[in-house]
Amino acid sequence: MSAVPSLRPVPTAGPVPVPRQAARSDGSILAALGVAGMDHLEPVFVAALVTEKPLLLIGLHGTGKSWLLVRLAEALGLSFRHYNASLLGFDDLVGFPLPDGNGGLRYVPTPASVWGAEAVFLDEISRARPEVQNKLFSILHEKKVQGLPIESLRYRWSAMNPPGSRDGQDDEYVGSEPLDLALADRFAFVVEVPAWASLSPADKQSVLLESDAPITDETRELVTNRLEAARALLPSVHEESRERVATYVEALLDLLPGIGIHLSARRAVTLLENILAVQAASLAVDDRARLKESAFLAIAWSLPQPASGTAVDRPKLLALHQEAWGDREAKVLRHGFQPTIAERVRSIFELAGRGDVSPVELSVHVADAFASLPHAGRHALAFALVERRVVERLTAPVAEQWAGLYAPIASAHRVSGTIPFDRSPNVPRSAIGKVEAYCALKPDAPRDRRCLANLLAYFLEANGLTDAVAVEIAVSAWDEVVRAAGVGGKD
Repeated sequence: MSAVPSLRPVPTAGPVPVPRQAARSDGSILAALGVAGMDHLEPVFVAALVTEKPLLLIGLHGTGKSWLLVRLAEALGLSFRHYNASLLGFDDLVGFPLPDGNGGLRYVPTPASVWGAEAVFLDEISRARPEVQNKLFSILHEKKVQGLPIESLRYRWSAMNPPGSRDGQDDEYVGSEPLDLALADRFAFVVEVPAWASLSPADKQSVLLESDAPITDETRELVTNRLEAARALLPSVHEESRERVATYVEALLDLLPGIGIHLSARRAVTLLENILAVQAASLAVDDRARLKESAFLAIAWSLPQPASGTAVDRPKLLALHQEAWGDREAKVLRHGFQPTIAERVRSIFELAGRGDVSPVELSVHVADAFASLPHAGRHALAFALVERRVVERLTAPVAEQWAGLYAPIASAHRVSGTIPFDRSPNVPRSAIGKVEAYCALKPDAPRDRRCLANLLAYFLEANGLTDAVAVEIAVSAWDEVVRAAGVGGKD
């Protein structure tokens, strides 16, 4: 049987204004390229392009990883090589080896060999044989093959399906192996591409109707201008923010082992440079871009662990980010002095009622609440966010978290008919009886009671309720949240 769901990844953080007018280049370059549902990641892509650091995309099959990189190369007018690493031979990269007459070898290039490339895309890198990965290492790390520099090479990109976890769980893509830690660490940016199910209806329509549109001169100009604007801003961002970011990175690396993330000194430098580049990319669009928000966006997509089969607990990462930044409230919460459930919930909807609150700031508060509430309270908050129409204002990562919590309460679950005692001997009759009592609703029962019934049946089916007392605790947590949110008794 399935377990009661745990929290999924989360969001970004709040305000530190930059008191300076920045260059502007309006419009989303990803949208102009026909990419839907990834606007929140655009500063990361721009930062990777401006710094020319290795970029790895991780995502399910059919999510457009290869297509996105090919479109970028076309828009930038790059001499581009696209290799399938799972089929790659060394001769494919360097051409045919011939004696040079001096006891060495020279390589006769082919149209597919790497010499002369400005961008190299190593697709399916997690399916490459270990000996091939070792040869690719020097391309990613040094822009060299067999010690020979690839003089023209600027961009190094890769893509892969999610790897199997190191504990043997979640092996949907059997052939996609976790990357060697040293290889994964050579990718400065590691971006997880959203799946179809997480896209909004408008984004899905965009994928269906606009993704095959030709790249126009206007799109090429927009991409070029955006990179030039971010590149021009980067030196001043370095000058103004480098020391502040260095203090933050040092504090964060001291905290990360607490959630099982250990990073090298080289990675610390990479994080600092990535944060500054993401801030410059953000300022190229919005001269009010906040350094704290850019810092979390960069950190969230600069950790190599996902490429090696180790999940990152994003709610905990967010809490550590806030503490490392010097957020007093985060330190208080970390040490256990927390407001009550009702106070947390009320503060979310009070914040949502203000007109000057950004989706990022609101999402941070929602994510903090998700992380601190009991299981039933988390599902109740997801219900309240829908009822109060706050979910429409959340950032994509928090909306994804919300969807996983809302799904079990949106549809009915049978109780005793699906839980015979020979299959669930640890579920006492008293717990089943309690749940059945809550599920015996009249057709005109309020919506929050119907959703509570769905949740209890789901918990019971998932072996998430051990006795009748556990049922009452779940009901109490649900009721406290819906009352605080003002959505109890709704039809």
